[in-house]
Amino acid sequence: MIDIAVIKIAEMVGNYLGLRHGTASDGEKWVTTISLVKADGNGTNTKDIGRVNLQLVSIEEDRLSRTVDHYDRTATVPKKFFPEVKVNLFLLFSSDPKDTEMSYCNAMSYISSVIAFFQSHPQLDPTNTPSLPEEIRQLAFEMQTLSFEQQSYMWGMIGAKYRPSVLYRMRVLIIQDRLPMSEGPAITTIEIRD
Repeated sequence: MIDIAVIKIAEMVGNYLGLRHGTASDGEKWVTTISLVKADGNGTNTKDIGRVNLQLVSIEEDRLSRTVDHYDRTATVPKKFFPEVKVNLFLLFSSDPKDTEMSYCNAMSYISSVIAFFQSHPQLDPTNTPSLPEEIRQLAFEMQTLSFEQQSYMWGMIGAKYRPSVLYRMRVLIIQDRLPMSEGPAITTIEIRD
């Protein structure tokens, strides 16, 4: 579910950047979802990174909107499922001026366009975004402001050098395993014995 949501957001932001800045050259994507640093600590090949990169930097459980046990009573045999898990994703959009072809000013312009996208699309749901996968009910976006210390920590955690970027919290992605925990016939009568 997380992968579906992140890839869809990258696609939508990429389409928006294409409208604002024109078609990317040489088949380059506007937005890619690739880690800036490989697991071995080496940098990712810059040819694989688009003009804007989207990276998941953190996942948190949304404990305020927890649900208790969930029952599906629409089936002929009621089924009990484990409670759904609601998570918030922290998405980092960054733009790296790779060489002289893409200047630092262009990188800042692309990040400004990412901000403009979320300013005009603060919430996504099936009514305003028909292409949203049906598993996703609603997503809301909030820009996150980090102190210099927090930014330093985040970029150190990623293992990359700072570049023009913006961090968004995407709320609330619901993850639900559809395998029933138990199932049984519906209770239709109640008997009281003395």
